[in-house]
Amino acid sequence: MDHTELTLMQARQLLQMGLYDQALAAIQSGLAAAPDHADLHDTAAIIFAYQGRPDEALPHAQSAVRADPGDPAFLTNLGHICVMLRRHEEAASAFQAALSIAPDTRQALIGSANALTELGRVHEALASLGRAIELQPDDPSCAANYALLLFRLGKADEAAAFAREALHRMPTSARLAAAHAFVLNYVPGVSPEDIFHAHQAYGRTTCGALPPPLSLFANRPDPDRILRIGFVSPDFRSHSVAFFIEPFLKHFDRVQFHVICYASLKTADRTTLRLQELASEWRSIIHMHDAAAADAIRADGVDILVDLAGLTSGNRLGIFLHRPAPIQATYLGYPSTTGLPCMDYRIVDPFTDPPGAERWCVENIVRISPSFLCYAPISGAPPVVDRSGVTDGVVFGSFNAVPKLNVPLFRLWKSILDAVPGSSLLIKTSDPDSNASRGRLEELAREVGLHAPRMRVLPRAPSIQEHLAEYGRVDIALDSFPYNGTTTTFEALYMGAPVIALAGDRHASRVGLSILSNLGLARLVAESPDAYVQLAIHLARDADDRRSLRTSLRDRLLASPLCDAPTFARRLGDALRSMWRAWCAAQPPG
Repeated sequence: MDHTELTLMQARQLLQMGLYDQALAAIQSGLAAAPDHADLHDTAAIIFAYQGRPDEALPHAQSAVRADPGDPAFLTNLGHICVMLRRHEEAASAFQAALSIAPDTRQALIGSANALTELGRVHEALASLGRAIELQPDDPSCAANYALLLFRLGKADEAAAFAREALHRMPTSARLAAAHAFVLNYVPGVSPEDIFHAHQAYGRTTCGALPPPLSLFANRPDPDRILRIGFVSPDFRSHSVAFFIEPFLKHFDRVQFHVICYASLKTADRTTLRLQELASEWRSIIHMHDAAAADAIRADGVDILVDLAGLTSGNRLGIFLHRPAPIQATYLGYPSTTGLPCMDYRIVDPFTDPPGAERWCVENIVRISPSFLCYAPISGAPPVVDRSGVTDGVVFGSFNAVPKLNVPLFRLWKSILDAVPGSSLLIKTSDPDSNASRGRLEELAREVGLHAPRMRVLPRAPSIQEHLAEYGRVDIALDSFPYNGTTTTFEALYMGAPVIALAGDRHASRVGLSILSNLGLARLVAESPDAYVQLAIHLARDADDRRSLRTSLRDRLLASPLCDAPTFARRLGDALRSMWRAWCAAQPPG
């Protein structure tokens, strides 16, 4: 064995031991003697990647490929590093090059699926991941990702069935249990009990993988002192969660609260910068593993830690398993229980979670009355469009995400169109893979016999202002079910389009009821599918009612509790304070 090979072997041993600096020093000494050695460059790239230094890893990965372009492992590592740098086109090319040499390289197939997903090429990603699963069927991470790709394509029922079958084979996988619980929120006909049990299963698999958390806290149990509140989210960016938490961050009582935002963000944007200015403190935790982030939160002395993501993509629920704060709550970003016994509270409102909803939560329910939501309209929104002179038929619209749409819902929409001559359905998608979205929508339309001339699909708009302007083409917005819209409902109302909603038996299908009830428009909420159809037909036939609503909805929304940010911030603050007082009262004296 020559000196270079010996150096490489020593460096890899150090790498396996987690001694990254020593491994890197060995590799650098080897490169000084053999600057074009492919394996040395590849190992250097891996070490830098493990250290969270992808910028420094990239030139080494590129050098390894230049030195030996026919090695699929070098191309695969280059692809993974490009993914870390969010250079997804380059990553996809590197993975494809690896697969052209060795088509069954699992890591290249998995990496390719990740890169293609980020590029919005979901069908291709699904095919790549499917092949990886064929090669190794019992990989729970791949199975979970496959279910989530099916979901993203608007096939929540198939996603749930796939995840459920995989869970039978791999029942201890927290990733699979999370995917199954998440997609069930979108599946028609699933009971609240089934959704609850799926989340409980996720909680059991997750908590069983960790040692019990620390239970002693240094937080002073004074019920009236200033409270340190932590918000944890991957969505402090141009995202609906950010838009709905911003009113609180603008108006919270800085005498009573010190707010720290723990951002698990890959990339920041203008919204991120705006929120940073509003928070008392800002921490980036994207590169911290859960235990380290929990230690940092505990060191910050956080009294109440609030999750804003639930089981959605990028969540950091793993931090909460370490119990870094005396009180832990979930709010805003997810319509169900987390299933985690370590989560103390779930913040909702009386409409979304009426009395009795407690039986479907592991958390204690705290209701903010009258609404758990506060809407801040986008600045620079276009004016409401007067449609009173339009004579080419009533236009129904849905701008909700494709996974919220399904065959039973399309059947209801077809019944509405059939009863309103000359009417049409306008659907707009926010999915970057607009071809995949359009294909799914056309599939749903064919399933129910809805012919193309009655349905039009708009692509993703290039800006929020242009997106809002599209509501000017809609006479009546039709809410989705069983998973209602939230942001889209507010947008439609702000742009003068009345919304017909269908209320169900769980939070996800009662948000429309909450929003419209707070506007004094509960008459637009149906309690059954037949009533939903009749409400839409009746409003379509009543031009005077539509005209009155269109001219008044924006002012009505702005004057409602839904846009009263100072009052909302006080009520959310009161809810947090009540949690704290309950904890203080439960502490032993002294």
